[in-house]
Amino acid sequence: PEGIQVARRVTQAHPRYAKGFNTLGALLLDSRQLDSAETALLQAENLAHKNANTACNLGSVYWLKMQEDPDARPAAEWWFSACKRRDPSAQTPPNLNLTP
Repeated sequence: PEGIQVARRVTQAHPRYAKGFNTLGALLLDSRQLDSAETALLQAENLAHKNANTACNLGSVYWLKMQEDPDARPAAEWWFSACKRRDPSAQTPPNLNLTP
């Protein structure tokens, strides 16, 4: 919780800092605040398009959402495919149909 508060302050003070939003999103993802994580990570993606870490984190958000809602599967596959395109060595869930 303390890390999330710090990351929120960083993104408020520096709203054009993609790494801050990615960090906030990852912390929110880790605490399973998926909707908030998605929002922060999409902001990071908008600021620094093509970052592999952000795409992987977004894939993780949708993969976790997919556990409750199968309709999230296409988004999980899309983001993990983007993750692999940006960083071929990135680890991804084995049960997804990823496109090159």
